[in-house]
Amino acid sequence: YVEVLTFLLGAWAMAAASFLNGAARVAAAGSALGVSLVGSPCAQLLQQLGEDLVGMAVDALGGFASVVDLGEEGLDQRFLTLAARQLVSGLIGVSEAVHLRFSCAGRCGACPAHLVEPGSARGGGQAMLRRQVNSLTDCLKRFAALFEPLSDVEESSSELLAERLRGVAKLKKLAPQVAERDMLTSIEMHLGQAAQALGQDASADVSEAAFGELYRASVLVRNVLEVLRSAVLAGLRAGPLLLAFEAHGVGRSGLGSELGLAGQAPFVAYLRGASREPHWPLLVELAHAAGPGRARPAARSHPLCDADYERLFPESPGRGQAPSPFKDSSGAKSWHGASAEALMRWLEGLKVPLAHRYYSILPHGMPAGFVACEEANGVFYDPTVCLEKLGRGWGGVVVLPPYKESSLTQAILRPRPRAGFAAAAERSVPWPPEAEPVDLLFLHPMAGNCVLLNQLFESLGGAERSLQDMPKLVYVGINPLLPPPLRAAPDFRHHWGRHQELSRSVAEAKQEEVNNWVFRSMATHFLAQCSLSQAADMLRARGYVLLHVEHFFAVFVLRGLTVDNGNAVVQQEATEEAKDVDEFEAWRRGWFCSPLAPLLLSLEQLASPDAQWLGIGALPADEAEEASRRAVCDFFEQRMLVPEEKVLEHGCGERHELAFGQKDLSARQALQRRLRLQWSIEMPPPLPGVALQLGGSEGSRSRGHCPSYPGKDVECECFAPWRGPRCDLEDGGSDLALARNYSSAIHYVVNEDPVHIAELRHSLRTLWKHYNSRFDHPIQVYHDGLSSGTRASIVRATPSRVWFHRLPSDFLPPPSQLPADIVVEDDAGNVSHHSFSAGYRAQCRFRSGPVFQHPAVARLDYLMSLDTDSIFTKEIDQDPIEEMHRNSSLILGYVHLTMTSGASSRGLWGATLTFLAYEEIDLVAARRDKWHFFSKFLNPHTESDEAMLWNNRVVMTDLELLRVSFFRPGTTYFRYFSFLDELGGFWLHRWGDHAVRGLGTALALYAHEPSPEAGPAPLVAYDLQIPYAHQGSCFCHDAAYACMSLGQEAAREPLWPSKKKVWQCQPNKSVRR
Repeated sequence: YVEVLTFLLGAWAMAAASFLNGAARVAAAGSALGVSLVGSPCAQLLQQLGEDLVGMAVDALGGFASVVDLGEEGLDQRFLTLAARQLVSGLIGVSEAVHLRFSCAGRCGACPAHLVEPGSARGGGQAMLRRQVNSLTDCLKRFAALFEPLSDVEESSSELLAERLRGVAKLKKLAPQVAERDMLTSIEMHLGQAAQALGQDASADVSEAAFGELYRASVLVRNVLEVLRSAVLAGLRAGPLLLAFEAHGVGRSGLGSELGLAGQAPFVAYLRGASREPHWPLLVELAHAAGPGRARPAARSHPLCDADYERLFPESPGRGQAPSPFKDSSGAKSWHGASAEALMRWLEGLKVPLAHRYYSILPHGMPAGFVACEEANGVFYDPTVCLEKLGRGWGGVVVLPPYKESSLTQAILRPRPRAGFAAAAERSVPWPPEAEPVDLLFLHPMAGNCVLLNQLFESLGGAERSLQDMPKLVYVGINPLLPPPLRAAPDFRHHWGRHQELSRSVAEAKQEEVNNWVFRSMATHFLAQCSLSQAADMLRARGYVLLHVEHFFAVFVLRGLTVDNGNAVVQQEATEEAKDVDEFEAWRRGWFCSPLAPLLLSLEQLASPDAQWLGIGALPADEAEEASRRAVCDFFEQRMLVPEEKVLEHGCGERHELAFGQKDLSARQALQRRLRLQWSIEMPPPLPGVALQLGGSEGSRSRGHCPSYPGKDVECECFAPWRGPRCDLEDGGSDLALARNYSSAIHYVVNEDPVHIAELRHSLRTLWKHYNSRFDHPIQVYHDGLSSGTRASIVRATPSRVWFHRLPSDFLPPPSQLPADIVVEDDAGNVSHHSFSAGYRAQCRFRSGPVFQHPAVARLDYLMSLDTDSIFTKEIDQDPIEEMHRNSSLILGYVHLTMTSGASSRGLWGATLTFLAYEEIDLVAARRDKWHFFSKFLNPHTESDEAMLWNNRVVMTDLELLRVSFFRPGTTYFRYFSFLDELGGFWLHRWGDHAVRGLGTALALYAHEPSPEAGPAPLVAYDLQIPYAHQGSCFCHDAAYACMSLGQEAAREPLWPSKKKVWQCQPNKSVRR
């Protein structure tokens, strides 16, 4: 490598026109990060430590793979896999914490806010480091205890057994040493002394004394980590010996018979010893860690990377199985995705004709294929080298980028070898070449970024090029620190020019060895790459879709690529919302959640990503655009120098406050918004054992349920406040919400219709602005199937906590059980989006009764019900839910009563009279005595005062507040609903929930409404008096305000129905103040 790297630097230095002396020259050149890399010995120390940590993590991952690849299928193999995963996860967690601690306390790099405890400042990471070390040492002690039955076995005639026993001996020796020696104390002492020597000025140079303390601390760190690494690897090597305990495995291994341990169950003690960890999650993970090829290593220690490791490894495209591990761009076994070779085999399996030709864009001075496939990683990663290794006649064109010119002109042809002949010599060729099929295009991160890629496609003929001649796969470097939807396209030529000057300065000043500098400067090249969203936008316009992210690289596949049966390999993308979700998921899986991401090139410590960036994609589109622009501008200005025109090109000329729906969203709030989006859009099949862990689908103590529906995959849903794949993460909301001693929610019912979704988003915005931003009640959205993109758009519309629940399986009966005239949905009614088809009737029935049976509602004390087009018109000072809680007599709050049409209530009063015959309610007295709620719904018959008629008055349910205990199954109200449901009137006569709510509440209240002389009524229905609007109705309930119609554009929803008003309560000018 030294020769090659020296050659590279020599090529860069040939164009130098003049030289200045030492550090002064260095400080005048390069990006801000490049200067800090050269000028800071501390940064160099951090990078060296990071490289050691990466090596240690790679060793641990390799050891884990050796355990998983044993090929055993029994329960003990699962136990062993679980224990091995915990060991590896613990070691990698310690590595990450050490790196962070060194970066923060030693000022060797940035201190990423999203990984540091609140209020810890420069001491950041101390608690995290101690927590991770304690966790690992506890795990090592428990693992070592598994081998106690082997204490009398010292040697064996079996070579394999002897090797395992040596591992056991080493583990048993190191585990107590790790637990008893508090090596962290020494490390913290030196870090503290270094921080003292650094002084209070964060910009001060690192003094010789401070650097000496930091160096001594780094040596101690290496010693501690070496002990931990040795202990973990010893455990992983000895681990397979534990399979001898499996009774059915004795005959195969021969170890159990030699040790006399067949039939034992040592892992029971291991699980019992994990007292600090939840029991159920361990067992669920155990059940899921099944079989060869399924177990995966630890993810990054972060809330975005949940414990469901399997979900981070989706199936290979079109293959129906997990991808085989390969050495990826990090230099370690792959964390995610599939290799270029595997993708080519996939295309071949789909009968896509391959040309065995590639285009590779490499920097000047770098010979094609100078690094072997097995050793190509970081900025030397090149998937085309591995394709050539396949020996199938691969060849291609190496393109040399124009660092100064504006057009591509120069290339080198590497001809494909023909069968029986040696490969022809390379030769220079003009660019672009003649049109020819190409399988893969690779852009090297030292050659350019996605801007150059765009120019490359233009030079190839752009849209005029045949689809079959377009590269089938595209590999392009990305800046992994910029998550979607951030869009950034740095000026790479500017970066490269600065980097050349800086490299020449390093060489001239002889500040460090050339090869060391080239390695340490790798990070700057990746920071000069486009963000993932920027690259995806450019390539999407060329007909490509994102396949996966492989640490520093994004892989794209040609959309609409046809195979011999005429089908498309990749169809058109879905909505814009789904695209954003997919991009973030690809970034999360391929970079952020990788266990190596916090360590690779020390990238995060040297160019700290802002924790707020994680939350930008969870904002509404307009707010996300402004926040994204601001984030990119900050990145350009604070982390690297770019030409002024490039800054202006990204809209950085004007500065605005970050949007986020509020000013200065904290790192914690940003992460919370992102997690809520993540939790809402994920709809994975449940892990084995999760349904049992959730406690079934009934009862107030359950945290969720896993309902099944005919023809649909099983999905698990969490009940508020629980989240996550096991519903074991609490999202309790604000301090006010956490302090409540009751449970409540606000619920909507919606389908996938775009107009309904547009209305719902506007309703959620007004709900947050005027009410829920203060009181923070959970939102429940009931649906009959929403796409990920639609879910994302709903969650982005509001900072409120949103949970999605699928409507019950009997929400809409089979068509054969419905009247023929309502089976087909119609489009009637622009003002009221409810047509009177099956879907509307199903919603009326659900809100009348089954909603109270749903386990997410049955566990509640109070439920507020809203329509998708409900609008809050003015700030609400007092929480009506809190008022209902304080007054135990309140059971139903409503905004207004109105009249319904006879056509939608045919037969309802007759059915109600039949039910009333069993309830012994005196309707004459109910109408006469005005304290009865029933009096609002009755009129005397024209021919007799002794006969009562329903006056068609109803309780409008577009906004209502309910005490759930009054309406749930077993109550008079619910028996009334059940009676009506048996008659089928919801389907036959479209009985509305507003009518059922009014009449059902009135008859259920009758027995609880004594005369005023007897004292206050124990239970009452009442007028809410909330500033509110729905369709043509608007109420301010304040003489100083008047309802104003703002126009359709005020909804911020293009699909808002043109005949519907958007209301707001504004100061009444006719009232004197």
